[in-house]
Parts: sequence; C-alpha cells; structure tokens
Amino acid sequence: MANLSQLKREKMLNFLNKIRAEHQDDETLMAINEIENALTEKKYGLVWEEHIERVDEEMIHNIPVFTEIENRKIKNLESNDYNFLIEGDNLHSLKLLEKTHKGKIDIIYIDPPYNTNGKDFIYNDSYVDKEDNFKHSKWLSFMKNRLIIARELLSEKGLIFISIDDYEDAQLKLLCDEIFGYNFINKFIWKRNSSSKTEKGKFTVNTEYLYLYSKTKNYILNNTYKPLAESSAKMFNKDDGDGRGKYSTVSLQKPKDPGPETTYDYIDNTGKVWKCPPKGWRMTYAKLKNLENDNRLYFEGKRIREKKYWNERENE
Repeated sequence: MANLSQLKREKMLNFLNKIRAEHQDDETLMAINEIENALTEKKYGLVWEEHIERVDEEMIHNIPVFTEIENRKIKNLESNDYNFLIEGDNLHSLKLLEKTHKGKIDIIYIDPPYNTNGKDFIYNDSYVDKEDNFKHSKWLSFMKNRLIIARELLSEKGLIFISIDDYEDAQLKLLCDEIFGYNFINKFIWKRNSSSKTEKGKFTVNTEYLYLYSKTKNYILNNTYKPLAESSAKMFNKDDGDGRGKYSTVSLQKPKDPGPETTYDYIDNTGKVWKCPPKGWRMTYAKLKNLENDNRLYFEGKRIREKKYWNERENE
C-alpha cells in the first residue's frame, strides 16, 4: 500500500541531493540544508502519513455512474417527495453526489468506522490490524477524503454530525478543525448504556461522542423538545371551565436573594392584601397584576400561585 507522504518526501529529498551534487557553493548548500530540515521537521497540528486507497486509484481511469434499480424503488404514496438510497462504495457515492448535489445538502450525519483496536476498520478490503503502525494514518486518510467532499455537499446553512469514540476522538477533532475551520459548534457526550460494565483493574468507558460542525456561520438551529411525560400530565389536574383547559400551579415565591422590586405586599383586585413571601416574589408588582387580570393567579388559603396550562406546555 503506497505511503504518499513518504514517497513525496523521498522524491523532493532526492531532487535536493541532485542539486547538492551540482552546486557546491556555500550559499546554495546552506539553502539546501534549510529546505531539507523544513521537509523533515515536525510541525504543530495534525501530521500523518497520507495513504491512497484502491478506490482512489480506480477512479483515475474509471468514472462511477448511478444505475437505477427499478424493483428497489422507494415509494411514498402520501407524498411527492423524492427519496433515494445509494448502495455502493461510499467514496464512489460521495463523488457522484458532488456532481449532482454540491452545495445543496442541509444535514449530514455519518457514523464512520471507529478504528477500535483493529476490529472494525476495513481499508482496501482488509481489516487494519491493531499492530499496524499506520492504523491512525490510514484512518485519517480515509476520513479526510470523505469529509472534504461532505463539506462541498453542504449548503451555506448546512450542518454535519459525526459519531466517534475515544480511540480516534482527538484525531477527528483536529481533522475537522482543519477541514471546517472555525465552524465547530458542539461536542455532545452520549451515555451509551444506562448501566456500567465493570472490568477488573480498568476504568469503565461508557460514553461516545457526537461532533457538530457547520459549513459557515449562517446555520440555524431550532429548539429541540421531548413530549411531556405521563407523570407531568398528572400534575395538570385543575380546570376552571373557561376553555383554557387543565392546569397545574407553581409557586410565586423567589428561590433566593429578594430585591427591592420583588419585595412588596400585593393587593389583589378585591382589595385583599397578600403579605410578601419570606424570600420575595418571583416577579415585579406590575407583572403579578397582569397575571391576575388575565385570570392566571390561583388563590389558595394564605398563598397565591401561578396557573400553568397543559396546552401551553406541550413539550419539555
């Protein structure tokens, strides 16, 4: 398997040796030595031995094409939306999509091989053995080719989500920073099991990660909610019969640090005075009065509570 980085260095170093043999003056020799040092020294950032895949070599003289398989057509009778599934080598597929969908994709999610101990990463039709000195380099070469095309596929508001575990986590972050620039948004931590497995003499590894990058700063992220749980629904057990539906009540007392704007005795619309709670109110007098005028206060004994309606809280 060709090591492109090594071949490139050797070619340049051989050329320098050829120049060195032809020019013996001090100025030229000093310049050659500086260039040689620059070629062989380590630099800050992600540096690896870049490899070429068999599929890359194939595409030099062979162009992949789409072939429609009629009996596997994806149909949705309720919609005219066009859906398709591409089956084949993913680099072939990405190259084809680059021709048809460049700059048109809003969301990409990939779950690449984790390259964990040589058990799940196939490179050029063979498993990368855990003893392979270039296992990280091969994985990075594999990922770089695909992420560069993925970035080209993304629209100006496009986002890409990438799953990974600890084994290539650090390498992936540096690679994505190089390809997507300063468009890192977040790194989500996923607890993959609710119960941890214990191994003698080892710390338990129970998390994986999800990186989120954007193509530009023009992305838009909407709020994400989950449906209210049944236990929450049971709390909405009151109904005034005014058409607003069921509601629960919440305290109007401030949790801590009462201030001058929230320390007052409240006078309701009947003229009754409600003493200031020990820690003050959660809101100003004017806001509390607006709630009462909108029939959103619940008077109970010596307490006032705020009404929270079920149909105004469809999600958590």
